[in-house]
Amino acid sequence: MKIILGAFVALSIGIAAAQTQSVQQGQPLKVKGVISSRNGPDMAVTEGDGTRIVAVLDDGTQVQMKEGHFGFRKKHIDLTLLLPGLRMEVEGTGNASGQLIAQKVTFTEADLQAAREIQAGTAPVESQEQQLSAEQQKLKQQEASLAQKEQQTDADARNAQQSANLANQRISELNSYTTKYKTDVYFGNDQISLSPEGKQSLASLASQALSTNAYMVQIAAYASRTGSAQLNEELSNERADAVIAYLRQSGHIPLYRILAPAAMGASSAAGSDPALNRRVVVKVVVNEGIAQ
Repeated sequence: MKIILGAFVALSIGIAAAQTQSVQQGQPLKVKGVISSRNGPDMAVTEGDGTRIVAVLDDGTQVQMKEGHFGFRKKHIDLTLLLPGLRMEVEGTGNASGQLIAQKVTFTEADLQAAREIQAGTAPVESQEQQLSAEQQKLKQQEASLAQKEQQTDADARNAQQSANLANQRISELNSYTTKYKTDVYFGNDQISLSPEGKQSLASLASQALSTNAYMVQIAAYASRTGSAQLNEELSNERADAVIAYLRQSGHIPLYRILAPAAMGASSAAGSDPALNRRVVVKVVVNEGIAQ
């Protein structure tokens, strides 16, 4: 996995610094891009041309995932799934601070799965290496095309640059989160209720999080290796929900500071200890670029 993260860093080198665009107060705006970072309610979205918009999430933000081949059906989901690396579209209105008050966020199931795999590091190594190799080859081709932009129309050159920026931005800044605190919450077999020990460890972690600048709480629930995959995933998600509920109600952690990629699957569990498949890993992470 270190090799993969190194490749992400290598492909991120040389990316031009994104310029933050101010949104006029009251201006309706629709932005398509990639979530480059999350800091509580503030969500940085980078467009294909490198322009960065800061979208502000609140309790009124609608989050929808497109389903079906044509994306006509939409499923309302929790904003905890707005992960760095997610390609999405956000609609809203500008505020007095030049930010975009996010009213609706939409994305596809495929984009969510890609963001989950990158965020959780669960994508097969071979698949990631192939993807990285393809991205590198694509970027080389685009750079060669841009080198001949004198022979292209201005529109062609602009489109090529946007494609290159999107390919780079999708894998940039995703490994910029550093773990500050971590705890494992264990559950009994077929149980979804928190134990007294689990509540105590979550209370301690919540206290540490609230005293940390620019923190996010990342939650990963692991599924069992035995039994129905669907039932085990549902069980893992229910355990993750129990952890989120406790952090919100007793730990006073706002929902917009929680990242929950959902159940990681049996293939992600380490070792043969059955308890490892009945745990929820909770981490307090910070984006070093924002925290400094």
